[in-house]
Amino acid sequence: MKHDETNGSAKAAAEDLLVRLGEDRVMESGRGYTEAVRIWNGAVDHQPAVVVRVRTAADVQAAVATARRHGVPLSVRGGGHDWAGRALRNGGLVVDPVDIGDIRAGACGAAGPPGAPVDEVGSPGRS
Repeated sequence: MKHDETNGSAKAAAEDLLVRLGEDRVMESGRGYTEAVRIWNGAVDHQPAVVVRVRTAADVQAAVATARRHGVPLSVRGGGHDWAGRALRNGGLVVDPVDIGDIRAGACGAAGPPGAPVDEVGSPGRS
C-alpha cells in the first residue's frame, strides 16, 4: 500500500473512531496529539496518522478492528520507553492505553494498567 493510500485509510479510520469514541480520545493533531507522540528519545520523530486514547477493553477492540478494516498499520504505546520508537508507527494508528484503570499500590509492590507511566506508579509504600 502506498503512503498516500495509507493516509486516506487512516483518515477514514479516524472518522469512524471519532463517531464511536469522541474527539477528546481520537487525535490527529493538536496539543493532545503532540503530547501523545512525545517519547523520551528525542531522536525519534515518528508521526502516526491518529492516536486513540482507550479507556476500556471495548475501546481497544474498536481501535484494532477499525485499523484492520481500513488496512492501517497498528501499534500500541506502552510507557513510551522503546529506544527505537516502535510504539509510534509512521502514518499508522496508535492505541494509547494511558487512561485504562487505576494504579494500585500495596506492601508487595504496585500494579497498574498497560502504559502506566513510571512516575505515576512510583515506588511501593510511598504515599
